[in-house]
Amino acid sequence: MATKNAAPRFKNVSPLGALDVPALGRVIAAGEEFEIREDLVPLFAAQVGNFEPVNAEAQAAQAGALSSADDETDGEPGGGETEEVKGK
Repeated sequence: MATKNAAPRFKNVSPLGALDVPALGRVIAAGEEFEIREDLVPLFAAQVGNFEPVNAEAQAAQAGALSSADDETDGEPGGGETEEVKGK
């Protein structure tokens, strides 16, 4: 049951299994759910192949992180270059 100010929770879904996570100062076991500080949310939210959001706070953060990444590149590989720029 989530509380109003629940900490973001993620789950280690990495295909590599247990991960040493320096930002947390420990190893996260395969399949382990863990809480993180708010300032670390973008780090975990952007790694969709390694970490899966568990609660609403983490899900919202991941959606925001992925949206921000799309905005930075305009949804195109290579930093959003246009055909006109490439042709010059």
